[in-house]
Parts: sequence; C-alpha cells; structure tokens
Amino acid sequence: MNTLMPVFLVTVSDMLGGLMILGFVLSAIVIYFKVQRRQALCKHERGVRETSSCDAICNQCGKNLGFISLWRKEHSKV
Repeated sequence: MNTLMPVFLVTVSDMLGGLMILGFVLSAIVIYFKVQRRQALCKHERGVRETSSCDAICNQCGKNLGFISLWRKEHSKV
C-alpha cells in the first residue's frame, strides 16, 4: 500500500519574506504603543483644534477628545 504524502518546501526567499513581514508587524506594534503611551500621559493643555466632523483634536498629542461642543462645555467651567 503506497500512499502519497504531501511535500512542503520552504525556501530561503520564503523565510526572508516571513522575516520581513514579522519585522513590519513588530515595528507597527512598537509605534502604536508609543503613540498610545504619549496620548495617555498628555494633559491636553496646549489647546485643541476642530475637524470638519466637529471633533476636538489635541494640538500636542493628536488624540481625538470627542465632540467639540462637549469638550468646550467641560473646559469652560475651569
């Protein structure tokens, strides 16, 4: 009884391509967490700008702070 077994070949170019993809994914993860950390530590004291969809965006870190009208209401009390 002779059964055929599938053969998988992994070439050097396959390994290099996989390493490149892994490098891109790891660098994207590092950049994402750096941005998240910077936004979490930001006090949003340098003012905000308004987008065309009425969102408040911090001038310092770029975080979306929500609807501009609500942000103004919350910060006009201070």
